[in-house]
Amino acid sequence: MGKAARLQLSLSATDLMNSAGFLAMSDPFAIVTVRGDDADKNQPIVAGFTNVCYNCLDPNWSTVIVIEGYKFGKPFFIEVGIFDFNAKAAKMRESKLAKAAAEVTNELIYKDIIANQKDRKKFPHGIMGRALFEVGEVLGSRGSSSSKCLASLQKRKKATGTVSIHIESSKDEGLKGTFRLKLAGMKLAPNPRSISPFYELYRRVEVPTGDITWNNVFRSDVAKNNASPEWQEAVLDMEALCNGDLNRTLLIKVSSHKRSGKHRVLGMCKTTVQDLVNRRCTGGNGEYYMDLLGLTDDQTSVAGIEIVEGGGISIDPMMGGNIVVQDAGVITKGPEIPTSITYVERPSFVDYLNGDCKINLAVGIDFSATNGSPNEAGSLHYLHSDKSKMNDYQKALYYVGKILAPFDHDQKFPVWGFGAKFDGKVNNCFQCGEEGEVTGVKGMMKAYKQVFQLPFTMASEAIDMTDVIRSGASYASAGLQSGQQDDKLGYSILLILTAGAISQVLETKKILEQVAETPLSVVIVGIGNADFSAMEFLDDDDLDPAAAKSRNERDITQFVRFNDYTDSNALTEAVLDEIPDQVVDYFYSRNLMPSEMEQPDDISVLSSDEPDKNRSFLHI
Repeated sequence: MGKAARLQLSLSATDLMNSAGFLAMSDPFAIVTVRGDDADKNQPIVAGFTNVCYNCLDPNWSTVIVIEGYKFGKPFFIEVGIFDFNAKAAKMRESKLAKAAAEVTNELIYKDIIANQKDRKKFPHGIMGRALFEVGEVLGSRGSSSSKCLASLQKRKKATGTVSIHIESSKDEGLKGTFRLKLAGMKLAPNPRSISPFYELYRRVEVPTGDITWNNVFRSDVAKNNASPEWQEAVLDMEALCNGDLNRTLLIKVSSHKRSGKHRVLGMCKTTVQDLVNRRCTGGNGEYYMDLLGLTDDQTSVAGIEIVEGGGISIDPMMGGNIVVQDAGVITKGPEIPTSITYVERPSFVDYLNGDCKINLAVGIDFSATNGSPNEAGSLHYLHSDKSKMNDYQKALYYVGKILAPFDHDQKFPVWGFGAKFDGKVNNCFQCGEEGEVTGVKGMMKAYKQVFQLPFTMASEAIDMTDVIRSGASYASAGLQSGQQDDKLGYSILLILTAGAISQVLETKKILEQVAETPLSVVIVGIGNADFSAMEFLDDDDLDPAAAKSRNERDITQFVRFNDYTDSNALTEAVLDEIPDQVVDYFYSRNLMPSEMEQPDDISVLSSDEPDKNRSFLHI
């Protein structure tokens, strides 16, 4: 089975309801729980929680939360709950916590979560709302980002605001470990007692249009009334800081803390982890220092030509810049600091989705006589008068289509039929439905039913799916070419639903080998209980995984028996199990790398979850 992906979540929210009262403002933080493939039945498992944004109703949390277990082809639900931090419950002053390092508050929240697991009534922080996301749907959205209105857990209480989520692949081959960093500010203001500075780290996310956005990944402690502060040492997870990429651009922003939450920006500068390491290693001649650039001239070079308000940041020569790198079992730490670290990385399937690679779906359906008469109850194409009941063809269409549809932005899918006779002649690739491409899963289901309104008879000859495979290959090539015009990539999946033995097995095998040069995967689902040994022959590289590579071929075929699976999630997982590796193999072997991650300017906001959903969050 395919490998589960490791993903990174970044969270923000807007227009939250102030639940702290008239003279105060809420201090929101978020908790993410994993609900797996069934959001209603599975118990929530806490994946992580964010920092607290004090006195803020539009938080952009700096904590990057890592989740594991997502597999393409299987639903994977996560739920985000937003809470108002209760400092009084910890018997601490909010003003003091707001200026302390995030770890102080994080430890308090962690203890409260543990206590909640033992006693469901114990959780002192009031919930402001929650939202349920399906990871596949988020990854299929533009920029792998999604927004949703918050829902209340209590029917009589109203939740307002929107939570936004961005998902990024966690680099398997990126550098793992921690980065130790200690910064000090120098003369950030003329009056030492006029400011209470802190700094934040942001990592860069590039947009294909050339624009950029910044994700907050760390916030330091606040140095009260100090224009030349020495902040506490930060121990940063490399995965959260830069996703293991030492040359990913970082932004350091220094601000003066305001109790109202409207902090005054003092200046900022850009750097990378590699740059920080190099400065720490070389030292001397002012190389520890970086100039802060003011907001009045944000086009000035980062080289330190202009210093606004005399601001600057230094890397502490004794403490800063140490990096712990764990790669292939080798650990470097202490004074043995690498001066240059490089690695070659193979993109993951999620990287291609992040880069807005379009996953197209095409469908081929067997209408041969092997299926039996559609008018006879019990035949494979029998349409039940009870619309709530589906035959196995309808089930396979619906289950697989529901998983793949979110990854196709225009929701247009061609549906072809084969094995039918029109005017006495066998047609092995004809259009199903009134249009060449139908819209959405409902369109596919409708197109399937419309075939039975046509004047055709089921062919008694053995099944021939080669014309459908050729059409799928042409569709895949056209999809790639269309995407590349916009600097995007496109990959197609041909889902073939069939009930019996095929003719010309060797010819079909040869066609599959030929179309392996196109961005296409062919998934064959066997419906019914016929002899599918020929289909298994088409997928025989599964018996010898090295066979295709030894012949310099790409294995693009997957066969699955529908009746082997009683659970829809297990079926779609098996059907789509090999797709991620096939997508990466095709593009990577041709040096087609993912596009830069897209961060769309305008994300449509989904409506809140249904109020009758009776799910608890942290047993609340």
